[in-house]
Amino acid sequence: YVYPAWVDRRLPAGIVFRNAVPGDFDKLMIALTDEDLADWKPYYRILIEEGRYGDIFVAQEDDEIVGMVMGSCNESIWQERMEKPVGELACMGVIRSCRGRGIGKALAAKVTDDLKRRGMTTGYLRWTWLEDWYGSLGYQRWETFHMMSKQRMD
Repeated sequence: YVYPAWVDRRLPAGIVFRNAVPGDFDKLMIALTDEDLADWKPYYRILIEEGRYGDIFVAQEDDEIVGMVMGSCNESIWQERMEKPVGELACMGVIRSCRGRGIGKALAAKVTDDLKRRGMTTGYLRWTWLEDWYGSLGYQRWETFHMMSKQRMD
């Protein structure tokens, strides 16, 4: 993976990207109250309860967490079908009031670079329909699945 320098040129001043630390818990939970991100709160709690702050990457502006993404190593369910070691991105988002400023794209690029630094050979995105968006960072479609659900019969 070659980190795209253009990502940083689009960012507003003052955004800091880093791995989460234990002191981020309250700020992260506040950010995850955003209606588009709230479904991910239990998954972040699992990592936090396991002390896996290094698998959470955040974007911070001033004293507020405005974006987050999970970047896990060697846990993909597709591990046996990809070149190892495998890094996985999941549950990435930016709070609604901060969207459209390049923060999400930078989060994806920076966590991918972080996974590479941690020794991952392959990067995998868990469930996305944003093929062109991630494609601009160098990701390519590996597999396509059709999402299905069964209606409840009451």
